[in-house]
Amino acid sequence: MTLAANPGSATLTLTAANTGDRDAQGVRFTVPELPKGLSLRPVDDGWTCTTPARGAALECASDTVLPAPARGASAGRSVELAVELRANGAFVPEVQQRDDGALRVLPADVPVEVRAGADDQAVTASRTLSAAVPLAWLGADGVQVRAENADGTVRYTADVANRTGAPVTVGLAAPDTPAWHAADLPARTSVGENAKLVVAVNAPAVPASMLVLSQERLLVGPGGEAVVSRPPSDVALALDGQTIAPVVPDTAVAQCVFDPETDTSSAAATLTFDNSASTLPVEFSVDGHPGLAQTVPARARAEVELPPAGAAPATYALRADGDALVSRTVGAVDCFEWDVEGSATTRWSPETGSFVV
Repeated sequence: MTLAANPGSATLTLTAANTGDRDAQGVRFTVPELPKGLSLRPVDDGWTCTTPARGAALECASDTVLPAPARGASAGRSVELAVELRANGAFVPEVQQRDDGALRVLPADVPVEVRAGADDQAVTASRTLSAAVPLAWLGADGVQVRAENADGTVRYTADVANRTGAPVTVGLAAPDTPAWHAADLPARTSVGENAKLVVAVNAPAVPASMLVLSQERLLVGPGGEAVVSRPPSDVALALDGQTIAPVVPDTAVAQCVFDPETDTSSAAATLTFDNSASTLPVEFSVDGHPGLAQTVPARARAEVELPPAGAAPATYALRADGDALVSRTVGAVDCFEWDVEGSATTRWSPETGSFVV
């Protein structure tokens, strides 16, 4: 069974030890050749590594001492070089399907030569190692999830970056809990390099949860048939809980002011768009007053000025993310002060038989 392409990587540790009776100053590892599509990258900073022009896959040297074994020991303290065995799209590994359906990548041969000591007294040894580059799969670091406010309901978008070099078919599963019963999940999607997976919770709040990313890819069986391969485990994506809970308290009306020139009373009036209980931004608006619309960030409040209160009450219909939220009324104000001064006298009128002012 083969794979059309299987980019990936695996860590390989090269080890050398001295079995002679003298210390050796300086160690050099050389990997003369590799199967097509495989390359090596050093991981240890303590080594000087190059890719020689003569065609060796990798050559790494260090001036470290390879000590002779202590009395009674078969070998001295070893030195190690960690390298990353990388497979690009040209690497076609052999794989084996187990009885339980799981797949195992068969190892490739990696020849290694080691040289220890000064040039005039150097000793060399060689060995062929077996190393497998596992099938490349998406990891949690390849999926970034963000929460959004979608018309008053929580929505998660998973940005998937496929760096395996081969298409992977992915799917998302949500928790089987009441908070997720109305959720819409995306269909299984083939991801070439990048994809967006949208999960609509269809609710204004959801607790901290976890989505599970499953993935699979097709291998080519011995008869040319397609064989589905899956990783040993799925990828768990932790989600922070989200809440969309906009509030608009009663209007605030300032002290009434009378204008004698216009013979009118008025008072400044304000509304508070309160989004302090939300974890996502909310768009507030007022019917008939487009200039008052405002998007308030999560955990924040914003004050807006209404038309001044006057002789007649005014009612404002408020919306959050386009949906009706509440109505608030600014009552009428009248602060004209009546102040009339005057005097009057009375007398008795015999003609009318009463007092006359």
